[in-house]
Amino acid sequence: MASWGTCTLLKNPMDEVLAYVAHHQEMGAERVYLFFDDPTDPAADVLEAAQGVVVTRCDESFWNGLSGKRPFRHTERQRQVLMKTYLGCGLDWLLHIDADEFLLSDLPVDELLDDVPAHLATVKAQPFEAMPGDTPKGDRIYRSVHFRGQITDPALIQQLFGPFAPALHRGMVSHRLGKSFFRTGVPDMVPSVHFAKIGDTTTEGQPFHPALRHLHFHGDDVEHWVATAHYKAKVGGVRFNEPYAKTLLALDEAGLRRFHRRVHSCDPAVVAMLTEKGLMLSIDIDLEAKVARLLQSLPNSSAKAAPTTRKSFFGALLARGRQAA
Repeated sequence: MASWGTCTLLKNPMDEVLAYVAHHQEMGAERVYLFFDDPTDPAADVLEAAQGVVVTRCDESFWNGLSGKRPFRHTERQRQVLMKTYLGCGLDWLLHIDADEFLLSDLPVDELLDDVPAHLATVKAQPFEAMPGDTPKGDRIYRSVHFRGQITDPALIQQLFGPFAPALHRGMVSHRLGKSFFRTGVPDMVPSVHFAKIGDTTTEGQPFHPALRHLHFHGDDVEHWVATAHYKAKVGGVRFNEPYAKTLLALDEAGLRRFHRRVHSCDPAVVAMLTEKGLMLSIDIDLEAKVARLLQSLPNSSAKAAPTTRKSFFGALLARGRQAA
């Protein structure tokens, strides 16, 4: 069967990093490559002993050795660590997928990749965006269980998003290109964040594989989304979506909260309508149970004596990571 792994440059809370690793390992990833944008991230200490996880702390010496200096733009840092991993991973396929994105497949992934025709160098997963609304988070890592796909009907986009509709191409808050598996060993392949360039052609227009999707928890944490919206509109990937970036930059904090409330709504009527139209995925991928299983597998895991609440549990992990640093 085809071997595969994931690659990501990340700077996420501890529980989200653990969830990313646990989920993709249970999906069958042979290796999970984690490049920590903050080299002092305590999650790196927790996961460096995990089987099948390759931890890299992106400190000054790492960047000096890779490209001479640390690239300013996040997307360029992503591109460089992806290329490094692609060339050296030794797997049949490598999936670039962010730490707040979670792959879903209707088939075992290794079997699906085995059946990809030899002339195809990439396979794309379709994105579905989180609709957390005002759902209480409680002990959950992410609050969302409803995810919206791309919308091609302009009237429906206007109905759902009102004054914010012009900013949302196909109703998407983040990217609409999906994420790609890259077949290794392809001559002249240059993998990028969403698709690949092979010689003078790209795979940007490749259709999504019908059995592959990924859940994007973009906007699941309203406070984080509001706090980073202007920064991402200026220097993040969303700056390339000019209508969306301009809309965000024109809003003050109250306006950003109105935007989030309208665009990320999980109102039951909206969920029902989108479900009827085939534009909705409603699923709980049970990340908390997956994280618990991952932690039980770690040497000297603190999960074996874990506190009962999520807050105290991950607080204990954080303290453990700081002590090891």
